[in-house]
Amino acid sequence: MKGQPKTTRYSSPASTWPIYSGVSRIPPPPPKLTRRLTPQALALLDRYQWLDLHKPRFLRSIPTGCSWGWYRTPCLPPMHIMTGDHRHRERYLIYLERNGRRTFEPDGKIPAAILDPIHEFLADNSNRWNVETDWGRTLLGLGLIHLIRQPPCVDIVDYAGRPEEYRVHVDFSEAMPGADWSDLRPVDIALNEGWCAIELYPEKPNWDREHFHLPAEIWGLLSWSSGQRNDF
Repeated sequence: MKGQPKTTRYSSPASTWPIYSGVSRIPPPPPKLTRRLTPQALALLDRYQWLDLHKPRFLRSIPTGCSWGWYRTPCLPPMHIMTGDHRHRERYLIYLERNGRRTFEPDGKIPAAILDPIHEFLADNSNRWNVETDWGRTLLGLGLIHLIRQPPCVDIVDYAGRPEEYRVHVDFSEAMPGADWSDLRPVDIALNEGWCAIELYPEKPNWDREHFHLPAEIWGLLSWSSGQRNDF
């Protein structure tokens, strides 16, 4: 990635965010069964119960015995994490976005023994970067991010088609002011789900393409170096 393009944020047409329903998509096992299972068996059961519906990678053991993730279908805005382990399943919810801006907002009261470790974890920018990248990939996989191409600019439509939809305007010429953008066509601007990025010139070899990290364009630039902190 070369530089950081200038972004202009539009106001959201709707700012009423839905509260997570908390209704499980997979019913929990019968209590009589879980009482007879060992902790190792319960952990294995949790893993396979949530594998198809939650994010590809859990935030596990933050703190010990408490894991976080989100449903992939449906993926309800705004960006959030919720507990998904057997003991705390859907009990605690934290919003990581509000009206297109980063935040850290617990939904209701969460014990400090659980809240403080996850807050400390996400205050590290490298961890936050990874979570936002996974969230962006989830949205791309569900078709909830669209592009309106106007070279050398693009409008990112986040949560496309939902009441919470909003747009972010990105001007690529600000990232490389000396570049010649006269040959950039709308077809040369694409979304790359694997990289969670806007990709310029997707038909060219990999080394000739330009990539702009979607979370950085939507929510602002974060350093992904470990130890960089930002207390939201």
